[in-house]
Amino acid sequence: MSIRVLLSWWLFLSISCNTFIPKPAVAENLSLSFALWGAPERKVILGTLYRFRDEVLTQSPKGHRYIRLFYLHALEGTWLLLRHPNLRTQSRNVLRELLPTIQAVTDGQPAALTSEKLAAIEGLMDAFSAKATPRLQRTIRRLRSDLSRGKLLSHFGIEPMQQ
Repeated sequence: MSIRVLLSWWLFLSISCNTFIPKPAVAENLSLSFALWGAPERKVILGTLYRFRDEVLTQSPKGHRYIRLFYLHALEGTWLLLRHPNLRTQSRNVLRELLPTIQAVTDGQPAALTSEKLAAIEGLMDAFSAKATPRLQRTIRRLRSDLSRGKLLSHFGIEPMQQ
């Protein structure tokens, strides 16, 4: 049996049997874990992302909004990652690029993003949007709007790097 068949069954069972595990926990663990599938630094990245969620995002209503949006679309995101290995690779690469910035913010240090990293984020949003349902596409458009106006990053202490 192929890994794709096994993962499809696992995803199906996780979704259909969510009476035992709260839906956000299933969705979160699946999407982040699957985006980092096979990455040797998977545990480090996941730990940093969970710390960012728990120590930074939960400190404001705007952060809670982004957490809710992630949970709302995590199952679809996981499905897209399962069906499109190139999307999984792109997600993993963007997460690796952003890890030092996320770590700095979580540690209370100044953080900045280069225009190349911002372009990588936008490229990942475009890649997901191209394969997403209309509902997820609308959410991505709103996130892109927040990103382009500087609201998404500056609220959490991340500034564009002057080059």
